[in-house]
Amino acid sequence: MRPSRSPIMLVVTLLLVAPSFAQTGGASRDPAKLLADPASLADTMSLSVAPSKTATIYRAAEGGWQFNLHSYITHFDGLFWAIWSSGKVDEDAAGQVVRYATSMDGLRWSEDSVLTGPPQTAEGAGKCIARGVFVHEGRLTALVAWMSAKGWSDLRLMRFVWENGRWENKGVFLDNCMNNYPPRPIHGRLFMTRRPVERGVHTALADDLAGTRWTIEPLPMGPGITELSEPSWYVDPDGVVHMLLRVQSPRAKVLARSVSHDHGVTWSPAVLTDYPDATSKNFTGRLSNGWYYLINNANPRGRDPLVISFSRDGWTFSHPIALRKDAGPLRYQGAYKGSGTFQYPHALEHNGALWVIYATNKEDIEISRYAINDLVPPDPKLSPDSTRMLSLANMPYRVHTPAEEAPMEVKPDPAAIDWRSLPQLDADHAVITQGTPQWRFRLHSYLAFHAGKYWAIWSHGPRVEDHPTQHVRYATSPDGLAWSEAKIVTGPSEREGFRYIARGLWVRDGELIALASHDEAYRNGQVHFFGPSLELRAWRWNASSETWEDAGVVFDNAINNFPPKQLASGEWMMSRRSHDRNVSMLVGGVKSLADWRVVPISDYATPDGGRLEEPYWWQLEGGALVGVFRDNSGSKRLLRSFSADEGRTWTAPVRTDFPDATSKFNAVQTSRGYLAMVSNPNPAGRNPLCLSVSEDGLVFIGMGVLPVPGDGTFQYPQVIEHDGALLVIFSRNKTAIEVVKVSLDEVDRLRHEPRP
Repeated sequence: MRPSRSPIMLVVTLLLVAPSFAQTGGASRDPAKLLADPASLADTMSLSVAPSKTATIYRAAEGGWQFNLHSYITHFDGLFWAIWSSGKVDEDAAGQVVRYATSMDGLRWSEDSVLTGPPQTAEGAGKCIARGVFVHEGRLTALVAWMSAKGWSDLRLMRFVWENGRWENKGVFLDNCMNNYPPRPIHGRLFMTRRPVERGVHTALADDLAGTRWTIEPLPMGPGITELSEPSWYVDPDGVVHMLLRVQSPRAKVLARSVSHDHGVTWSPAVLTDYPDATSKNFTGRLSNGWYYLINNANPRGRDPLVISFSRDGWTFSHPIALRKDAGPLRYQGAYKGSGTFQYPHALEHNGALWVIYATNKEDIEISRYAINDLVPPDPKLSPDSTRMLSLANMPYRVHTPAEEAPMEVKPDPAAIDWRSLPQLDADHAVITQGTPQWRFRLHSYLAFHAGKYWAIWSHGPRVEDHPTQHVRYATSPDGLAWSEAKIVTGPSEREGFRYIARGLWVRDGELIALASHDEAYRNGQVHFFGPSLELRAWRWNASSETWEDAGVVFDNAINNFPPKQLASGEWMMSRRSHDRNVSMLVGGVKSLADWRVVPISDYATPDGGRLEEPYWWQLEGGALVGVFRDNSGSKRLLRSFSADEGRTWTAPVRTDFPDATSKFNAVQTSRGYLAMVSNPNPAGRNPLCLSVSEDGLVFIGMGVLPVPGDGTFQYPQVIEHDGALLVIFSRNKTAIEVVKVSLDEVDRLRHEPRP
């Protein structure tokens, strides 16, 4: 593949939130200003060291391979994977190979193996340099730079894919290219940096995510800079792309920065910053809690210590802490080696921790695990009451005391709510659709009020959840209780073995839009979560023809949970779960149905062991946002996160005290000023279906049972308000779609219901 050439801060003074969420308000937008407080890195050897667990992946030995560097890490198919360059004695000498190892827990590693040996050239054995390991198009991929034994000549970036238990050579990924880190998407295109034989730093932007057609441009350099090297990059909350670079000339001992305001197409001239650097490789990234991080050797005198610092806005970094300090002495001499050094970091967030891989003295490859809660700065912090989401003041609960002992004062347990004693709300009930022998399954129901009537959609399947031929149907009602015959939004997929899952009704610019995800229902003969072909699609209601018209793909690799809601900015936002189950937000939807940007929240696993699922969000008075999540880890509690900048960054999700059966929930901000949430709060199962109210959107002060006749499981509700009442749609036993309609006057009594 050859390159083608072409020319607010919101201050939320709440019980649960610290005085400051972010430092964006007065942050500098000067590219040269990278360090918030120069004094914080004036003496790096005095920095405290972050607590960690450290393991050696590969240790150089007498008579063995004594040079090891360029280490990278990723997680794939339940394993950590590490690769690195390995040479006999000297750095980048002829015969250098790339090795790899794996680990189930990140600390106990397999014996190393050779991923690839050097290419054979006219001068003999060439050399290869590890250039990254990552998951690309669903496959574990390694990049390796091949070159001749003499310098950088005949440079090729090769691609290897893990197939059938071994690394398969898939040929040239990009000619004349020494990248620094693996490519990542920017705004729907694949981006990485490139250093050619001629040296210098170029940008490489692919027209597609497969990386088949690249546009190469030299990175412009500002006054006084003549040579740059080893860049890293990230995208800030406003979409600005930042590139941080090692400065080879002049020997300024600081990092340089260049920025792009058009998704990596054009870049500002790189300028020297005020951030100290030993002239080494740096790595940058963004944690799931919204903090950006920068890892480098921030000691101008040498590559010790290895330091991490943090930023909320991506412009200035602060709160430095040492990751490793006081390296031991060099054991084996070799070209370009220095004694007492940690260098060339790469990092990965996984399961509540930041895993940092690096080389010690260019001899040993080591990895350190840092709990994110031990790393992140004190701002933002949730208060000690951050887990409080439920008040039991107006709710009955059971207190058991040992027999024949006086009653003890016991802290109320949310899991011990006496469900039989909760207030029973007076409401009307109706059935929208009931299962038949041919189409037994019904779930994922949604409501909207549009054009003078209620609309409902749901997933409609043959036998069990998410079986092939599952599709989406709808019905309408003038009053929410008398419903029309069910009709089809979209029938079974034309692709064999695929399914549709209903994802919501969205009223956008006066149009009614139905959303559904589409992917394969089976993998290896079994129903699975989301297939690699996952996409979110839309259909528009045509009132003239009374039909649903296909409006195309809304976003690839996405399943939302509820339809978009509008932010104060006018943009829309909805949650997104990707094929690998990570949770993020999609923001946009104004220019077109398909115009969205991704805002990360967290990996599927959270710092406190939760497993994020089926998120929903609402807005507090004052503008802050609350994100709430089902926890699939078995805690039987809801998780919660906050955003103070219209969803651009989010705090790390924490486990609350609000009980949950591990099911889907939904909430609506009522016209009377309080929040009403419908959920299955009984940890024992999805019965009863309850409605809870909160005056501030943070703590729920009342809970009542929605009267559903009969027995069974009642799940996956959505609630909307119209004409002085709440209408709640849900599924019974995953075989029927039903509604209950309760007046706001009836709901109001939950705000003041006396405790029995």
